[in-house]
Amino acid sequence: MKYKYKILVLFSLLVSMYATSQITLNACHSLLEDQDYVFNNIDTDATGRNIFETNPIDGNQPCGGIGSCEFQIAWNDSNNRWEIYADDGNGTFTSKFVLYYNNENTLPNPPSILSVWVEETVITQSLCGSILKLEGEVQDPDTEPPVLSGIPTEPIISDSESGFCGASIDFPAFTATDNSSGEVSIITDPLSGSFFQVGNTTVTVTATDLSGNSTIESFEVIVNKPIAVPNIESLPDITEECETTLIAPTAKNDCGDEFTATSDVIFPITYQGTTIITWSYDDGTGNAISQQQNVIIDDNIAPIPDLAVLPDLEGQKSVDKPIIDYTASDNCRGIITATTSNNFPIKKKGLTIITWIYDDGNGNATIQTQNVIINKISSKEIKVIHYPNPFKESITFSFELPYGANFKVIIYSQLGNLVSELTSGDFVDNKFNVVWNANSFKDDVYFYKLLTNGLEVGKGTIIKNANSGK
Repeated sequence: MKYKYKILVLFSLLVSMYATSQITLNACHSLLEDQDYVFNNIDTDATGRNIFETNPIDGNQPCGGIGSCEFQIAWNDSNNRWEIYADDGNGTFTSKFVLYYNNENTLPNPPSILSVWVEETVITQSLCGSILKLEGEVQDPDTEPPVLSGIPTEPIISDSESGFCGASIDFPAFTATDNSSGEVSIITDPLSGSFFQVGNTTVTVTATDLSGNSTIESFEVIVNKPIAVPNIESLPDITEECETTLIAPTAKNDCGDEFTATSDVIFPITYQGTTIITWSYDDGTGNAISQQQNVIIDDNIAPIPDLAVLPDLEGQKSVDKPIIDYTASDNCRGIITATTSNNFPIKKKGLTIITWIYDDGNGNATIQTQNVIINKISSKEIKVIHYPNPFKESITFSFELPYGANFKVIIYSQLGNLVSELTSGDFVDNKFNVVWNANSFKDDVYFYKLLTNGLEVGKGTIIKNANSGK
């Protein structure tokens, strides 16, 4: 007897330990009266949530004023909510009459907080009111989001794929842990393996548990611009005589961006010989390439003197340096002035040959010679024509001298005072034409002398008269 009692107690404990989990409901007194309804855990649905049902379900569960009913508490996956509903009395639950519903996404048991259960007034006609008791295998709503792991802390950086303005990027699978045992879905946007355009793209990773709690993290994917390729693969050599200014070449990348090169030289290039230009293309993101190009400046044309033959220079005692520069035309330098190593004035009697050099500075030079003769020019050899005389405003002195010869026309008053000194004029048809503009001088008689190389070679008398017709 003693042993039978112990066995009975042990059996009772085991039954208590392994008893079916239950939920007790008390609600809707107007329809169900004030009584407790006990629900047993009868099954688990595809989402991992438990299904609870009143016992018995053969129509013998008293429902107060409405007779007998059966009830279930289960998850409606189509409506994404928990529901408490009644059967039509045959225990099949083919026709459900929802009394209460709850949108809390708890797992595996329905939520315990009474205030979040909502009466389905379309069915109950608002006769039920709030749930008064819901105890047993119920749980507080899960508000804790899952925890993501494996998210990169530094940007994923990649070069563009050849021929494309971007790259396909793979990143490792991410994992998540949750306080519940249910499945956690992980969604990345964009997906691993997607094609990423050049630049920065934010990848968003969202982990969501079965209770609808989400964690969102992100990381950056950076795709570098493709390196530009020169539009001209090999730049040609450029050859010019004097100078050149080049149009900068261009390069293009697979994104369609075009870049103009910069050079390491200053244009125009005038240096005789070969200059190597380095053209650099830089897209501003660290991608840089360069090309080289040869520029050859080769001037081999000598200057051409403006006078084919230089005139002889003559004097009785000495010859000064010509007051007019001898010039030559050059294809690169334009006008070039001749230089000589001879020293002026030249006083050596007889013939002296002067060498004039036109040098363009590029290794090309033209040489001309000029005869200087002392003791050949005399005053009787120079005829000075002055016209008009008398004159009203100006008078012209015309005389023959070699081109480039030094001369002076000196004008004196009747008292012998110097009035004017003329040292230049037009050279036309082997004659110098020198004009004296006497507007500012009074009407009077004046005297003039023509000097060349310090010697007097001509003289005369002129009259300024305001009443003169010329």
